[in-house]
Amino acid sequence: MKKKKKANVKKLVVFPSAKQEKNFSLQKMFYPVALSTAILQIFAFSVLPHIWYRPTAREFDDSNLFSDKEVIVPVEEQEDILHTLEKELGIKIDDNRENYLLLHAVLENPYLNAKEKEIFYKFIEYFNDNPYINREEIYENMLNVNARFSLRGALDKEENVLAIYLSNYRDIVYFELFPSVDTMAHEDGHCIHECKNMPNFIVEGIDQLIVSEYFSETPFLLTTIYPYQVSFVKLLCEMIGTDIVLQSYTEDKPELIYNALDNLIGKENHAKGIIEDLDACMENYRRYNASVEEAKKANQTLLDFLEYVNAFEFEDEEAVQYHLSVFVSLFTDHYGTLEEYLKFTVCKAYLSSGLKEAGFTKGITVTTEEYLGVVYQY
Repeated sequence: MKKKKKANVKKLVVFPSAKQEKNFSLQKMFYPVALSTAILQIFAFSVLPHIWYRPTAREFDDSNLFSDKEVIVPVEEQEDILHTLEKELGIKIDDNRENYLLLHAVLENPYLNAKEKEIFYKFIEYFNDNPYINREEIYENMLNVNARFSLRGALDKEENVLAIYLSNYRDIVYFELFPSVDTMAHEDGHCIHECKNMPNFIVEGIDQLIVSEYFSETPFLLTTIYPYQVSFVKLLCEMIGTDIVLQSYTEDKPELIYNALDNLIGKENHAKGIIEDLDACMENYRRYNASVEEAKKANQTLLDFLEYVNAFEFEDEEAVQYHLSVFVSLFTDHYGTLEEYLKFTVCKAYLSSGLKEAGFTKGITVTTEEYLGVVYQY
């Protein structure tokens, strides 16, 4: 993606030719030119602050329907809110009423447009599947989040970064005028759970897994967006169970993952260092331009993690082998490249109850071409 140049409103200057037309008057031209210039300048001053993103402290709305997980407003108010949501969503709300009340925050948010609200509404299935959510926190975050477009230069980010969530301001900043549903849902996930303690590569992996299983028409497809992170998260789910991974992420308690991993090999306080080193490797390591020291560090960290992989029995060997191979391909091409693994798809759900009920509970590997052929057949 090419970087966009800074908008620049130039002055309009009239240069009458030496041979002036009949009845030409510089004085007559002054007023329309001045008016046009003034309009352009007003437009620039009103629009540019929204394009060149400058975080500004705004007063957050602290009203809330929840205290932790409990509803704290009267039943009559709950019924009014649910009735309004039914009309907004075009559905009948018969169960999971507490989770649907969360969507009231989206309905009341003055900073989101209709499309952004629609994406947040679709998180309801994820809320229903996740028993660990803190409704008070989620309601507050969704009530106050803002979303806007910015030229990339304003935040000086890498070209492959499509958007960013700034938790200090509860602002989602897009670097595309028309972000995709995947991009919007991914950043919404960062807003819903503001993970400040979890390793970043696990957060990115789980957020993208949520996008795949709850928003994508091809939920099992390995994408080039955080492929290694997603594969690592799925591998974790195979090793220590999806519940532990989901609870750790939702409650922002990485120690739950660390303790579960340590229990696999009978060592205490061992996994934390390895996962933190993996996080650093995922952030800084580049296969083809890493220094010798970085390469040695990455290889040793990977070997340390494989100690845990070898310590558990494979219940779904096909899925484990695939996710492990994709993750390892970040560090070495010896067992295949990412391009080769993109040619295959493992059909297995980890979070979505809907996908699990459809029978995707055990890994079945098919070619990506076959998978897409079946998906787009309907």
